[in-house]
Amino acid sequence: MREENVNLIVNALKGYKESKNLEELLKIIKGYSKIEFYKEFKEYTVEFLEKGGSVGDLIAISKDFPEEIKKIICPVEIEIDGEFDADSFLEMGELLWEIGSPDEARDNYIKAFEYYSFLGNEKAAQQVGKTLKERYPQDEKVKALVFKDTRGEILPELKAFVPKPPKDEIDLRYALGKGFHGESFGIG
Repeated sequence: MREENVNLIVNALKGYKESKNLEELLKIIKGYSKIEFYKEFKEYTVEFLEKGGSVGDLIAISKDFPEEIKKIICPVEIEIDGEFDADSFLEMGELLWEIGSPDEARDNYIKAFEYYSFLGNEKAAQQVGKTLKERYPQDEKVKALVFKDTRGEILPELKAFVPKPPKDEIDLRYALGKGFHGESFGIG
């Protein structure tokens, strides 16, 4: 399993070096998390967020993250791919609006806005906010909605995180070194 994760990291770093693709960066983050290299994990996670990566994408791969990081990235229990995610609340709001239940629709739109905001999806949050303001122009809850930059809140906490070294760091670094042999990544 460790060898598989080391190979994943090596291949993802090579792909990221060539493409600067955020998907490759997510693979790197996941790989470093699985082998418990939290120093590198932290560095690439900060880079991912600074380059505009989605908090939702991090939450989606957070199963192997250390608990301290999970609490920073997702301080509240939230289901990304579950039954009630942002898209589900938006869809439910639309259905309730169509059948003539405007109060329940508003509540679902607000939840969708809050989830999109939390996940850092400003475009979707603003679209839901626009719908809310058109349909409920006098509602105080709607007037009070503001997009929150979760990346801006998460980054300082993540940067302050002090990682612990992995249990078998020497063996893992040796395996990574062998994997990087012949590749010029400039990793240090």
